[in-house]
Amino acid sequence: MTDTHVDTDAGSHPNTMSRDRWATRIKEAWQKQVPAIFEIGVLLESAKAELRRGEWNAMVKNDLPFNRQTAFKLQKIASDDRLRNVSPGKLPAHWTLLYELTRLTDEQFEHGVATGVINARMQRKDIKELRGDQPRVRRPGLREQLAEAQQEIEQLTRMGGNLFNADTPAPEVARVLVRANFSPSKVNSIITEWRRLLRERESTVETVSRTQSAQ
Repeated sequence: MTDTHVDTDAGSHPNTMSRDRWATRIKEAWQKQVPAIFEIGVLLESAKAELRRGEWNAMVKNDLPFNRQTAFKLQKIASDDRLRNVSPGKLPAHWTLLYELTRLTDEQFEHGVATGVINARMQRKDIKELRGDQPRVRRPGLREQLAEAQQEIEQLTRMGGNLFNADTPAPEVARVLVRANFSPSKVNSIITEWRRLLRERESTVETVSRTQSAQ
């Protein structure tokens, strides 16, 4: 991609364009496609070099259709030589995706270009794959863990007869579960559920006993 030419003599003729004029040019470019995204980044850099201190921030805050964070990302896109070396027709036409591409390592970027993963129709998930991001694994909630633990207790009870009764000490139960290759966290959750079931049973027995005594 060839550099976008910006007609400004920021170095030799400071303040040759007003803040309003810079804002107008940037907003006009904002309506265009990929080449304009690079143009906006260059315009932002040029305006920052030319405007008086504080004027650039005021322009971004009050005159432009995006915030300072977006302005930073657009400047980052414009300054990325790797993106400039790719044909505009092979790049996604959205600045958010272009910015995500700037965050790739050189190796990841080159791999994306070589394999065609970087293309005009690519999506955010394609960039995540290039980065090697792993999908988040949803951890089961406490209710789900306890329900699973209860099922496992019932299964082990069927396998082990009366192992899990009120007279079996918790350490012994834990040792059996460890020998069954349960993880420490799983052992804890099963023991917790086992104790809850025992308390529930004892409460039921006590209630029945009081009812019978009352009769």
